[in-house]
Order: sequence, then structure tokens, then C-alpha cells
Amino acid sequence: MKAVVFALLVCGFLVGCASVPRDAYRLNKEVGEGIQAIHQSNLSFTHYYFSQKRAAVNAAQAKALSGFFATISAAAQQPNAPALTAADLLEIENQVQAIQQQAQAKHEQLYVAEQTLRSALNDDYAALAAANKELSAMLKTIHDIEAAKGRTITALNLQSLETKLNTHLGDGLEPVSETAALLEAIEDLLQSDS
Repeated sequence: MKAVVFALLVCGFLVGCASVPRDAYRLNKEVGEGIQAIHQSNLSFTHYYFSQKRAAVNAAQAKALSGFFATISAAAQQPNAPALTAADLLEIENQVQAIQQQAQAKHEQLYVAEQTLRSALNDDYAALAAANKELSAMLKTIHDIEAAKGRTITALNLQSLETKLNTHLGDGLEPVSETAALLEAIEDLLQSDS
């Protein structure tokens, strides 16, 4: 009786295994390559975007300084313009430093934003890559189980038993008498094979 129960468990396990199409492995590999390509594209776009923002800050700084010095130059060229004093030059220096500090603060904000975004992209990529790796492992396990199922069915000559199990366990609602008949058929098959 123990042999019958064991055979029934083995057969139920073999019948219950999922089947994976052959293309699943290739598609999974392509998905992994696609995830990596998208990640690289996201990083490249992030670098380009923030490079453009830094260039805009530099252009705004240059424009502010140019406008500031143009105003000073125009005022100095007036016919009765007073000479610049040390206090005037100190004020000019302070205003130039303020323009440079504003630009530096914007550069620092851009740097922090870029690093935060890159970190989030890297975390998302790592999670997707790990999930794809786990899926690859599951597909390999299913493939290995399918191969073992085939070898087991061939080695134990259980093809007719598997067919009967599929017939009787198909909807899982057979009456007890049919299940008893199945067990008797399994015993007969096992005794005829030995």
C-alpha cells in the first residue's frame, strides 16, 4: 500500500508541474537585455538633461555679469561721469560675487537632484534585474523539473498511469468509487511492471 501511495504522490507531482514554452527562456534573456539597455538609456538621458541645465545656469551667469558690466561701462562713458572710488569698486566686487554664488548654489542643487535621480534609477534597475534573475532561476527549475518528469515517466514506464491520472484528476470532482477504481488500476499497473 505504501508503494501505491508513493507512486500516486510521484505521479500527482509529475502531472501537476507547470509547462514552460521553449521561447520563454529566449524571451526572458531578451527582457534582461532590454532592462539593461533601458537603464543605460535612462542614465544617458539624465546626464544629458542635467548637462543642459548646468549650461543654462552658466549662460544665465554670463548674461548677468555681461549686463552688469555693460551698465557700469555705459555709466562710466557719460561725459560728466564721476570716477569710480574704492567703495564703488568694492560694491561691484560684492555684486559680482553674489551673481557667482547664485550660480554656484544652482549648480549644487542640480548636482544633488542628478545624484538623487541616478540613485533611484540604479535602485530600480537593481530591483528589475534581481526580479529577472529570479524569474530565470524559476524557469530553469521548471525546465529541470520537466526534464526529470520525462526521465521518470520513461524510466518507470508510467505513461499509461499519467494518462489515467489526467483523466481521473482532470476536474477533481470524481466520486469516491472512481477514485477507488483508479487506485486499483494503479496497483494492477505496478504489479504487472514488477
